[in-house]
Amino acid sequence: MEWWRWGAVLAAVVSLSLWRDLILASLGLSSVDEAKPEYDIVIGILSARENFEQRRALRATWVGYIQQHPDYSRRILVNFIVGSEPCPVPPPDRLDPFTCQKLVLSESICAGEVVALGLASQNSLPSSQRQTGPVETHFSVQHPVVITKLGVLGGDITGEGVRVRLVDSAAKEDLLSVNFTSDDPGLHTGGNMFKAVQNYVLPKGFQGTITVESLAPDDVLLETFPLDQLQLNNKGGVLQLTKTVGFMPESGYLPHHTNIQQHTAATFMYRVYEPEFLEQASQELRAKDWSGKLGAEQKRLEREVEQYGDILLVQGVEVYRNLPRKILEFYKWVTENVRFNFTLKTDDDCFIDMDKIATEIENLKLREKSKVWWSRFRSGWAVEHHGKWGEQDYTSPVYPAFACGAGNILSADLVSWLAKNTHQLRPYQGEDVSLGIWLAALGPNLISDHSWQCEEGCTAGMYSSPELQPTQLMTLWSNLQKCGSACQCS
Repeated sequence: MEWWRWGAVLAAVVSLSLWRDLILASLGLSSVDEAKPEYDIVIGILSARENFEQRRALRATWVGYIQQHPDYSRRILVNFIVGSEPCPVPPPDRLDPFTCQKLVLSESICAGEVVALGLASQNSLPSSQRQTGPVETHFSVQHPVVITKLGVLGGDITGEGVRVRLVDSAAKEDLLSVNFTSDDPGLHTGGNMFKAVQNYVLPKGFQGTITVESLAPDDVLLETFPLDQLQLNNKGGVLQLTKTVGFMPESGYLPHHTNIQQHTAATFMYRVYEPEFLEQASQELRAKDWSGKLGAEQKRLEREVEQYGDILLVQGVEVYRNLPRKILEFYKWVTENVRFNFTLKTDDDCFIDMDKIATEIENLKLREKSKVWWSRFRSGWAVEHHGKWGEQDYTSPVYPAFACGAGNILSADLVSWLAKNTHQLRPYQGEDVSLGIWLAALGPNLISDHSWQCEEGCTAGMYSSPELQPTQLMTLWSNLQKCGSACQCS
């Protein structure tokens, strides 16, 4: 063919390509978008690497139903969201159960009794101040300890005396309590007064409070000392003092975090529980055993990925505190790889009734709405500072509205915003509250529906039910298939 004819053909192809791109642009698409597979709903199921039985149960129930359904299999994509890396630190050697940080002690451990908080020098006391009680000091336990005595700093027992209590911060429950009076002041040790208590083992991860209060019926000023001027004997990291979070309300504004100097009036004595557990040889043995388990787990996971093709491995170490990052990585993957209308996030211990959800999407006309967030929401939920849901960074007493973990649906516009801002969004203690904080500024269209269950249980017409064992999930699904109701089958 002559060169000018080749040029004419090439010009025609370029012209058609430009027209095609203009048409796609007018629809808010690109040639790359057009090439992506299209789904109505993309379901992301948060699942830990080791949760093989949970995934098997879901494939045998509602996930398998979607994957084999003649219509759903074309319209709905289901992926288990699994972390790409295991935590190499054996669980007993981690700083806490929710992270992959190793507990590293800065000194060797002995079996003797230790004063947790003491006066640095009896000859030069830190400046004290008097304040009304109760006075609280918060701490966490990184390795089990045995509490042997409770004490009062400075040993100044006046008036009707004081009561010292050890409180489980998470359960808000008194564990130990002793009274100090001028007639019965206890044993004077190192400038402090102590009384023996029944030996009490505080487990790893325990978060506690030592509280001092006056025994007098009216407010009596207690002698307190600045926390940062006292000597902390934590045996290289077995104990850790935790920051008190306070709030100063101002009219018209959310309360803000205050950073005031903290004082305390109490102390305690303890000894390290099973110190031999922390010896280097014991740690090396556990590390070797854990490495073998992870190797077997990796091979099993690789076989599962190849066999089913429904596992999405997202960047990150598989621990609880990384759940916010996992869900963001899922939203990023969805936005980059498929065209979609909605995402549905759930967990691998949840029952989902896809038929009811699909019907209600039509009834609510969700496709005609923007910034849709459909779930059951927790509102005015107090920020916890202890335990699994302990939050140290979010500086408000309550969270913005957030969806229950069992299931929530987001429209594509919200998912795309999350995906685009992945690296700017700060993770908080869990994926559900993080999502509420992130989306609060956008003013999402909250569609609250109690058929998305928040707690374990079964109610007629529910879309979801959380916290189920694989056998329980199989029972609910069997009931639904045989009798049309997950809750009972007579």
